[in-house]
Amino acid sequence: MGRAVPGVEERADEAAEAACKLADAVTPDAWSPAAVEDAAEAIEILAGALGQISPDAARILAAIPAVTAELRQRLLQTEPPAAAVPAPRRGRRRGLGQGWKGVRLPQ
Repeated sequence: MGRAVPGVEERADEAAEAACKLADAVTPDAWSPAAVEDAAEAIEILAGALGQISPDAARILAAIPAVTAELRQRLLQTEPPAAAVPAPRRGRRRGLGQGWKGVRLPQ
């Protein structure tokens, strides 16, 4: 990694400063659904930007969208995205075997 392109260091510093101001201003009861959404989106955007540094960085940060989706789901009581919900699996049905009629109990 070399020198930053003009403007990158300044914008990264602004993002860090804004995150610090937010962290200093909040309490557990200070959050609204819109604020949670905005903060989660900022985390995703920053992770995406950092992921452009290298394939290793992208691989490390690849979990962030799933983590922020779970955060939204738990805090905002939202439904998980359709892609995140696995389709129900239907296993192969096992029968009792050819000609097997079941167990007969005496009455």
